[in-house]
Amino acid sequence: MPIEFLCQSCSKTLRVAEKYAGKKAKCPKCTTVNIVPDYTELDESVAYESLPSVEANMPPGSNLPSTPLQQNPYAVSPATSATNYQTPRSSFGGGSSGALGIYRPLHDATFYLGFLAWGNIIMGGFFCLTIVGIIHGAIFLWLGITLKGANDGIKNAFQSGDSRQLHTASKNLATYFKINGVLMMIGLGFAVLYILLLIVLAIVGLAAGASSSGGF
Repeated sequence: MPIEFLCQSCSKTLRVAEKYAGKKAKCPKCTTVNIVPDYTELDESVAYESLPSVEANMPPGSNLPSTPLQQNPYAVSPATSATNYQTPRSSFGGGSSGALGIYRPLHDATFYLGFLAWGNIIMGGFFCLTIVGIIHGAIFLWLGITLKGANDGIKNAFQSGDSRQLHTASKNLATYFKINGVLMMIGLGFAVLYILLLIVLAIVGLAAGASSSGGF
């Protein structure tokens, strides 16, 4: 049955399952950490006090056994439970809500991430062979190396369970998308300038044609 007790700070009535007796519980109202009372020990102590004396009921001349009574091995001490209390494990786990579960789709696509990374690196190397395309090639190399770092970080995180690897992979992925975003904005800017140039040339051509026809 659930255990009910009052918060030692705000006096709010707290209710927890019986299996948490002797452990820590945080009050949802004031966030004070309380020790859940262990009513099992209280019930045992009351029962021992209410029992009649064994010696009083023994016949005259009988002796009590010399072996002392053993304590209940299943009784949980609040102080011991509070000392041995362990905080919940981190959410860095393989479940759907853990970090590994969130990154599972990316881990399943590591082959394609690696293929794209090496494709950028190889393409950048070919561009760098020419003097004209060295800038273009350097950008492809940057993209490829950044994406390869993210891919390796995801693989290492799933092999070792190290959350720092996922953090590094996330930073590399963010850098990769930022570079692509900047390149996309530059490309759109050149496209807009090209369209404006075509419009200006068309207007100039029409104006020149109209003036030449008017001269005749």
